[in-house]
Order: sequence, then C-alpha cells, then structure tokens
Amino acid sequence: MWLRYPFFFSVPLLAYARWRGYSWHEACGGVRHGYWAFGQSYLLRALLPWTLLVDAVLAALRRIYLPLWLGCVVVCERFVLDMLVDLAVAFDERDLYAGLPGRFYRRLIPRRSTVVCLDLDVPAIRARRPDLQFDRCLPVRVEAFRRLASACDVPTISTAPPVEQVQAQIERLAGAFSSVEPAGYAHVRSPLLRTLVSSPLLALAAHWALQSLLYMDRTERCMKLALDLALAVLFRLLLGGTLPAAAAWMVALVIAHTVNLLLNAHLWGVLKHYGLVRHTWETYTRYVDAFLGRAEREPAIDSLWICGSLSRDAWSPASDLDVRLLRCPGMANGVRACWFLLRERTRALWCRFPLDAYVVDSREGLSARGVSPADRVAGFDSWHGTAAEGKAT
Repeated sequence: MWLRYPFFFSVPLLAYARWRGYSWHEACGGVRHGYWAFGQSYLLRALLPWTLLVDAVLAALRRIYLPLWLGCVVVCERFVLDMLVDLAVAFDERDLYAGLPGRFYRRLIPRRSTVVCLDLDVPAIRARRPDLQFDRCLPVRVEAFRRLASACDVPTISTAPPVEQVQAQIERLAGAFSSVEPAGYAHVRSPLLRTLVSSPLLALAAHWALQSLLYMDRTERCMKLALDLALAVLFRLLLGGTLPAAAAWMVALVIAHTVNLLLNAHLWGVLKHYGLVRHTWETYTRYVDAFLGRAEREPAIDSLWICGSLSRDAWSPASDLDVRLLRCPGMANGVRACWFLLRERTRALWCRFPLDAYVVDSREGLSARGVSPADRVAGFDSWHGTAAEGKAT
C-alpha cells in the first residue's frame, strides 16, 4: 500500500490553500516541486490537521485494518508518520507529532507492526534521485524524519550499503518481531465455534451479537441490556421522522448495540487472539497498576480476582488481563460496580488494552467465571510488577 496522501475531506481546504497562495509548484530542471506554507493561515492551522486525520482513519480502516482482519500481511510504504512530517514542514512546527492531533496519527499504526525508517544523507539522496536535486525542502524534510524516528523509537536503517544488506536488515527486524505467533483460539474444539472464530471479522460479528451476555452474572447482564435499551431510545429520538417507525427502531437498536460493544465490551480482547494486540511487560504492568489503584478506590468492590495467564505465570506479549470484580451486596453497589467497569472498558478501548473483566454478584459465581482455587486474590496490595521476572507475585 502507498498511503501518503489519502485526501478526501481535506480537498476543500487544499483548494482554499491553492486559491490563497499557501501552496504552489515550482519547475526546476524540468521537474515540478510542490510546496506548502500553511503556517500563514489560521484556518488551515486549525482545521487541516484534523480533517487529514479523518482521511487517514478512513484510509487505514479500508486499506490496512480490513486486510489485516481478513488475515493478510500488509506492507505499507508511507503512512501516518509521513503525513506528520509533511504537516510539520508545512506548518513549520518541529514537534507537531508530540501534541494533538499528532498523537492520534501515531495511534493509527497497528500494534503488531514493524516500522522502519530508511535514512540517507541529503547529498547522496540528490545523487540518486535527479528529481530531488532542486527540492528546497529536502534537508528540512530529512531532519524532520530523523526527529520523528528518534522520538517514536523507530529503528533507522541507512541505505548507503548495497540493497541486499538493507533488505537483510529489514528482514531481521520483521522476523524478530513476528517470531512469537499468537495462540488464537486453538483450544476451541467445536466445529461450529471454530468456523466462527476462523477469522477476526467472523469473531467480531459473533462478539457483536452476544457481547458476553451469556457469560455475565445477573446484575451485569441486566445493566448491559438496560444500557442497550437507553441508547436505542436516544438514537430513535435523534433519527426522528427520517425513516419509517419500524426501520428507525431497527437502525437505533443496531447503533445502540454497536456503541455498547465499543464502550462496554472486550473488543481488543477478541482481536488479541489474532496477533493484532501486543504490548511490552512495562506497558502491561503500568496499566495493571493503574487499574488496581482505581479499583481500590471504588467502595462497591469487595475484592478483585486475577485469573488467566497472569495467575499462571504464563504472561506473553499477547496476554490480556483477566479479572473478576466481586461486588458488595445491595442493588446500589451492583449499579456502582457495573458503572465502574463500563468506564474501565471504555478506557481500555481508548488505550488499546485487552481487558477481560466481569462483575460477579457472589463468591459462588466466581468458579463459573473462570476463577479457580489456584488463582490469586488481588487484595490491592499483593500486586508487584517485576519486569525482570515478567510475572505477578
């Protein structure tokens, strides 16, 4: 894929820039070079980075994430890092990537990716590329790439050696990153279930339909259905008379169920089975520490149980966090605990963290939801992240 300029919603702003003289072409040596000077326009400075971000999201969903979910391997020359460099040069903002919306651009890169920056000195680039001999922005652009690669910890490979050596370095980087394959749903034995989880899209469709309702305890199931109903009523009111009544209710229910999936379900917990979510031990323990700190401050939670790979000392970069929240008695505590978990699932969606958490009504329901006697209870002060050991104690 080549995704440097996925212009769509940005086209009117670019037309405005050409009309006002903020973008132009210069012909040198028979080659036309385009230049942007958007920093002179408040309108472009305020809107263009955000509209280009929307264009980047649409292009990423269609040309990167959809092929990944279908099981393809995507090799992308140019993408959001190149867009950030173009904007940094156009607005003369060296650290544009560090603020908003620069950080949102970087989040579009899939977690399980190998990113490489190919580097070369400016004179050598001009010698290899006659079309860049008279590009006045080339030195600034090269420096912007180097700053961005350094800030984002992107490995840089010099292209001065022969092509075969450069290729070997890229292959080593990609091979080291993908040497650990995700376990997926290999444990599933039912032919029907294996068909449903054979691809990420089918697994997401099944998860969208059920959203773990059959696995939840009574209080959480009722809260989730109530949220579905409340959102459906809201979206039905927003649709007004644009559709016939039956169709409007159907559309409102689909939208509500989808919003409930995003904010109150385990989206990344599903995708992690396909290698689409990976993290380091440091980022994993940092998230767990913050999660336990917030849970400790919630009075509706009686205790928190950690199960799954973390309790078995079998953590891997594809591990999720399996926790069960035993709530305090009473309806008010049940509502508070479910509201707390909804916020945590929304936070996990934003952080792209695979959180697999449920609210349990009583101790009798713990065993039915994956907690065994061998699992550890997290009394909020028994968790200690040890990067060297890579396990919880």
